[in-house]
Amino acid sequence: MAEHELLPCSDLYSTEEMQSQFCKITFHPLGDSALTCDVLVPTDWEERELSVSAEIVERDNEWFVPMAVLGPQDQTVFLWLLYSRVPEEIQPLDVIDRLTIGNSECLVKGVGEFNERSVADAMWRYKPGDDEPMFNRVLPQVEENLLVRTCISRRGEIVFLVLSACLEKDYDKWKKVFGLASVSFNPCGEPGPPRPSNDLMPYHNIYKPDESQPNFGLLSVLPGDQPDLYFLLGVPKDWHQSDVKLDLGAATTPMKMMRIAEFKPDAASKTKIAIMQMLAPKLDAAKFVDLMTGGKNTTAELLGRRAAMYGGNVAHDALFKIQGKLGPEYMRVTAAKVGDRVFAVGCSTPEADYDQYKKIFGVAVVTFNPLGRTGWDMEQQRDILMPTPDDLDESELERFIRRQLMPQGKEELYFEMVVPVHWGMVDLDLPPEITGDDVNNAVLIADIKPDAESAVDIAIYYRRVPDFVDAEYLVRAFAEQNPGTELLATRATLFYGRDTREAVFRTHQAEVGACILRITAMKRDEFLFWSVCGCLEGDYEQYKAIFAMAAATFDPYAKPNTVPTTA
Repeated sequence: MAEHELLPCSDLYSTEEMQSQFCKITFHPLGDSALTCDVLVPTDWEERELSVSAEIVERDNEWFVPMAVLGPQDQTVFLWLLYSRVPEEIQPLDVIDRLTIGNSECLVKGVGEFNERSVADAMWRYKPGDDEPMFNRVLPQVEENLLVRTCISRRGEIVFLVLSACLEKDYDKWKKVFGLASVSFNPCGEPGPPRPSNDLMPYHNIYKPDESQPNFGLLSVLPGDQPDLYFLLGVPKDWHQSDVKLDLGAATTPMKMMRIAEFKPDAASKTKIAIMQMLAPKLDAAKFVDLMTGGKNTTAELLGRRAAMYGGNVAHDALFKIQGKLGPEYMRVTAAKVGDRVFAVGCSTPEADYDQYKKIFGVAVVTFNPLGRTGWDMEQQRDILMPTPDDLDESELERFIRRQLMPQGKEELYFEMVVPVHWGMVDLDLPPEITGDDVNNAVLIADIKPDAESAVDIAIYYRRVPDFVDAEYLVRAFAEQNPGTELLATRATLFYGRDTREAVFRTHQAEVGACILRITAMKRDEFLFWSVCGCLEGDYEQYKAIFAMAAATFDPYAKPNTVPTTA
């Protein structure tokens, strides 16, 4: 490709400038060795926060998955690194052509070679309000045109995308920086083992809405009263926690594996979920799984392995077939590194029983969260601010009723929630431009209060969102978009066995002063639902048990048995 003034790729900087102004950053996205890559960026650029849901990673053969985002202090300038698994017969230029779906204007495109790798390079003009789905996923909302450079290259089955962008008026200032990033990008990882299917090793959408499932509980476990070992785990409530003899000396002995907890369907069962830890400053989670895979004396057959984000941690998840004392067994091992410690969940069962327990194992590994001492301190705050309905006695339960609501007369918005029997519904009068555009607006669909004038309420919202937006994204976005709020506590939990994010915020309202909001969010298909329970800060103690019941019973997955009263 002849070099174009919009896509510079040679004679960008002198050797002295390269040495003084740029640095190489190496990424290990999702802990997957096949995705390892490095890139040259200015020394004052920083990596920005990025969250990728398990479902997006699982579907990385459908669209690009973000690996990293960097930029300077100017938030309108950034560099995205993304990947997708694309059949090898599809050329990089074909992938570029797939991006031309919306109204973005392609100014120039072509093919060439950077550092002995074939690339397809293109420049786009992205206009405010553009509906190009690829760019909408990663570009901020702007009021001016952006210029976006997209450089595509391949390594095996993986296609990498270097996407750099800034305001069009600033492009001359940044185009050589973007050119250097595109040219220097180096996908240097080695291909790993084939990734298992969600059916073999469930880790997202584990139970379908109409599927029967165990009654899960999220346990807070403090092994041996040692805060460093504190963790959360989701298991069926009727499972038995075994007595485990703890060698607390092993907790401070490097490279010594220590079992800290075990859970079984019953005491005599050969099926179990064991939690282990090892103080290993120089060993990462991937190497821990490697130790179980390799070696001449191992009898383990590796059936599948993946790296993914579970509970905010990069986890390495593998399934083995082993020859146990009583015959062949399946063992799923999931490891995560927290500080200097490697924590692992080991789920095992006889081979013949794996289909029966694999979804329970899936819930265990995705909810396992080794929080350590900091988590233990935070959990005390969570318990105070976000109690569970278990704290209510039977006499108090008589004050509640299950509401069945079908907002706007739409069955897809139907939900159920337990609230005080004397609380009533507030009539909503929302303009059609809000209710009719649930892609761009958060739509209030119910408001439940003690009385119409009360400052206390339980509000229910929904919004139609892309695949990559999940419940955690909502909680984080609320904190970022409302600078006057203070995050007091947050947690991931399981209500109805479903992935749920909760948070408590303190916010200040000009007319009434400090308020406390408890937000509970969950994703269902293309819909994001959330409840906001709020009151004056001074009244929170009075209402927090009611908010706890509402949060724990909020169920947008519910199916109406009869046609309820329209909200």
